[in-house]
Amino acid sequence: MNEMSKRVEPGLPRLRDAVIEELTSQYSLERITMEEFETRVDAANSAQTRAGLESLLSDLPALPSKGPSDAALNDESLPYRLNRGEVPQTGAAVCVFSGTERRGVWIVPKLLSVLNVFGGSKIDMREAELPPDGAVVDVCCVFGGTEIVVPEGVNLSLEGFGFFGGFSRHGPEKRYPGAPTITVRGIAFFGGADVKVAR
Repeated sequence: MNEMSKRVEPGLPRLRDAVIEELTSQYSLERITMEEFETRVDAANSAQTRAGLESLLSDLPALPSKGPSDAALNDESLPYRLNRGEVPQTGAAVCVFSGTERRGVWIVPKLLSVLNVFGGSKIDMREAELPPDGAVVDVCCVFGGTEIVVPEGVNLSLEGFGFFGGFSRHGPEKRYPGAPTITVRGIAFFGGADVKVAR
């Protein structure tokens, strides 16, 4: 039974530690009382599912973003890859009357600019090395479009604006304490960005 639980809920110990760490921060900021803190920590220690752990934070405001701990960086059970070396500050994918695709193992910069003019692009991050503290993807689509695929287990923020176009999101909307955040933002004129969460 225990082995089956590990397969169904990968990375549960790491998530439990991250939830307790966040509860400690919430208590230090006086967002919860001592009694609430102790009750939630007890619940975190006994939780057997991701949903049970995530529910302990669902009603609390988000903390300022920070990178994961060294333990998280070395956790091979993570459903995504983290860059353990030097992270590029910027990068770009430009398509003008053409198309481009980034997939497989590659290094995601802290800021990735994607420009599509009468063209299209696909940015697949499922096997890419992500910055530990997250990344921003700036998208500009003019009579073009882009498909962005991010791995499960990361936090995803979508802030795009469309004019005769749009930004769409597909996949579960979950919050993962301690995980990097991928922020997709930008604008689309007669085009759009399709953002997917996938394994």
